[in-house]
Amino acid sequence: MNSRSGAAERVKALGLWSGILAALLALMLTSPSSLAGTKILVTGSDYSANENDFVSKLTGTGLFSQVDLMDLQNTTPTLAQLQQYAAVLVWSDFNLWDATTLGDNLASYVSGGGGVVVANWALQDGLKIGGAFDSGGYLSVTLGSGYLNQSGLT
Repeated sequence: MNSRSGAAERVKALGLWSGILAALLALMLTSPSSLAGTKILVTGSDYSANENDFVSKLTGTGLFSQVDLMDLQNTTPTLAQLQQYAAVLVWSDFNLWDATTLGDNLASYVSGGGGVVVANWALQDGLKIGGAFDSGGYLSVTLGSGYLNQSGLT
């Protein structure tokens, strides 16, 4: 089994979170064998048990040198903090501490070459990332309107 198929098997083992991990790996556009020195940041606004479970599962893949967690209910990462990571995952299930500053910092991070994966409710009105990330064309999809964006993505 080559390293890519081995990585694929580890991704499948994550079940519910496999799509997010696949997005992180695709975002980084690198082969699994070169991820050894890769640090990623998981940022969430959710129950701490859910956040810790996800970090544990990512760490358990053995694909990343470091997986850190920041709870977005109580803080907002600075640009300098974001720049320490190859990729950042953002999701929300509760309100973000400062959605506008988060969005501005994420936009600057992406403009500087960083990668962001947005998941779960972080695209939903009332829980979504704001600032320049929301208004500046940083999303690769166009959001619909209504609860859960019922009109869909385009």
